[in-house]
Amino acid sequence: MIRLIITDLVSGFRLWLGLAAVSAAVSTALTFAFGLAAQPRPADGNLDQLFSSLFGTILIFTGIVVLIVASSASVLVMNLRRRSLALWQIVGILPGQVFLVSVAQILLTALVGALVGGLLVLAIYAPVYDYGLSTLGDGLPQPVLQLSSVAWAVGVTTGVIVLSGLRGARAASRTSPVRILREPEPVPSGWGRWARAVVCVLAVAGTIALPLGMRGDGHRAITGLAPLLPALFAAALAVGGPLVYAGVLRAWTALVPARFTAWYLARHSAVARASASTAAIGPVMAAIALVGGLYAAGMTLAAAPSNSWGDFSIDTSQLVLLFGAPLLVAIVGAAAAVYTTGSDRQRERTLLTAAGAAPGTLLRVAICEAAILVVTSVLLAVAVIVLSVVLIGVAVGASGIRIAFGPIATIGASALVLIMAATVIPALSGRRVSVMSALAAE
Repeated sequence: MIRLIITDLVSGFRLWLGLAAVSAAVSTALTFAFGLAAQPRPADGNLDQLFSSLFGTILIFTGIVVLIVASSASVLVMNLRRRSLALWQIVGILPGQVFLVSVAQILLTALVGALVGGLLVLAIYAPVYDYGLSTLGDGLPQPVLQLSSVAWAVGVTTGVIVLSGLRGARAASRTSPVRILREPEPVPSGWGRWARAVVCVLAVAGTIALPLGMRGDGHRAITGLAPLLPALFAAALAVGGPLVYAGVLRAWTALVPARFTAWYLARHSAVARASASTAAIGPVMAAIALVGGLYAAGMTLAAAPSNSWGDFSIDTSQLVLLFGAPLLVAIVGAAAAVYTTGSDRQRERTLLTAAGAAPGTLLRVAICEAAILVVTSVLLAVAVIVLSVVLIGVAVGASGIRIAFGPIATIGASALVLIMAATVIPALSGRRVSVMSALAAE
């Protein structure tokens, strides 16, 4: 069985490399967050309080994005492996063995990636610490990264990724091979869909109740919650996952006339590949919601009648400290999702070529699909931000809401370039692959 585990990991290195990259990014973020939490506190009382509040916020931001990205990455890998696992069962490998091999592969991949991420932080912790806290003034303790923080981060990363993949591994090992080969994407049962929808609605409703419960308590009561509110809404929507993301994707793309073949193919590809779309949309949505939500919340609070601290402003170094780790996880998670599905995309391009599609059409399909994923992410993030600042405005009695479109556009454009590169470059390189050889490999 060990030989099977290693051989399959090597043969499918592209799929596992994406999961290892996500594991490394998650471990990097958690190591940095845990390292800050265990950092010696300043002697000054006010600075110590600010220190604790800042690092608590970083832990929450990082934890929310980690849960969104790590869970979707593991689910994506197991969904992409359904066909291979079905073939294993056909040749006589027992379902229990399939499950154990899958879990062992996820565990090994996650552990290797987590160790790489922990070692990376050992080299960058001090410079990032000095840069991020440079605006807090003197009296800060020297940066010290304890090995226990690295160990905790590696353990938590490995645990989260393995636990996220257990359900997919169990489902793939217990589902009929004939059904798996007939359905490339897992189809949730009626109860599963309803349960996910109910939990998502309850999570959104609970988040809405938080600021409304503080109405009338004054400006200070909502100040601590306001920056976290967009992140909480993003996490609540992530519970709905494929239901929410796919619903929004279908809704807005249906409004665009399918006059071009490339757009028609890209839309249906994004809808059919639900798990891959979810794994790419969720991280980008979370990244935009975190940064854009912070600016919108701060500007809305500054416009409230009870504001006593002036206009909202944030330094670049503070942005790096607050969102460096979560943004790293989100960016790597979105890129890994697109990279991991490269084999499936190449199979689709080969079939389209065999059906007579021109190379230019395939390139336009890749561009349109990248645009569909990013626009869906932006729409979800904007909805999260608007809902958050409306609730904040109601809680503090603000005369209006404020939204900063600069961070939304910047992160959205960066994500578009990244995802477009991850889809267009393989499409260009795939032109050199013979259709006969690609189909024969199947």
